[in-house]
Amino acid sequence: MKCWDFTKCGREGGGAKAAELGVCPAWPDHGTSCAKVAGTHCGGQVQGSFAQKIDSCSSCDFYRITQVTQHSQLLSQKLVEQCPISIIGVNRRGMITMFNPAAELLLGRDRSEVLGQLDITLMYISADEARKIKKLLHSPEHGGPGRLDGLEVAVRAVQGRPIPIKLWAFILFEDGVEVGSVGFFHDLREEKKAQESQIMKEKLQSILDMAGAVLHHLAQPLQVLVSDANLLLQEVPQDAPTRESVEAIVDSVNTMKGLLEKIGKVSSTATTNYAGNTNILDFDNASAHYLKPKPEE
Repeated sequence: MKCWDFTKCGREGGGAKAAELGVCPAWPDHGTSCAKVAGTHCGGQVQGSFAQKIDSCSSCDFYRITQVTQHSQLLSQKLVEQCPISIIGVNRRGMITMFNPAAELLLGRDRSEVLGQLDITLMYISADEARKIKKLLHSPEHGGPGRLDGLEVAVRAVQGRPIPIKLWAFILFEDGVEVGSVGFFHDLREEKKAQESQIMKEKLQSILDMAGAVLHHLAQPLQVLVSDANLLLQEVPQDAPTRESVEAIVDSVNTMKGLLEKIGKVSSTATTNYAGNTNILDFDNASAHYLKPKPEE
């Protein structure tokens, strides 16, 4: 609203009192900042410079309203600029009209190359994905018609790589007419890494639990087998026909013993290629963390 509409002074161009009192010097460009314009006609008197008229302007309802409005707009602008979450606004046609510094950092794009030049569909991994999100924004799902609450999707960085985000968005209306929308894009990359790390820890713990169970059940029988195999080797003469077979048994038993000892030292998973495309656990490169077998109950 302009000051002449609020005060009904009639001094705007073509106004009821323009011929009698003259057109207000605030017309037509300073209708929301008339306090800074000398020569305005307020309170029945022609006002001087801003320094001279500030006292009377301070008691003006329109001045107070515009000051509050301007302060609110300044705060809103600062909040958008300083917000650590990416904020992207678009007009009704989908052209980007708001792109804060966090959005620049997330997507690797400079706002000078985006504002008024790029369509929001280019920020998503595909045009189909963008259409899906727009449809959801108008549907009763994920928060109700006109809003989205925490939808997990992916956006596309300037290099083309997908970035997982959580999206909050709402449609902007003016006099009941849709004029655009605003989206808040929360970067999920660190959270996804943490989730993957937790999954790996849980998988590793399962492996360690299995290794502990194997050691618990095989340690004593294997020790008996090692002792018996070595005793048998001592009893077989060097020139006996069965000597070679017994030595092979002893070597195999000791190999099994060494393998179980390596299983007991596993605290991280590492794999090695085996038989083409098959990967197997690489005990030699696993981190050492000895798991003591549970005593026999």
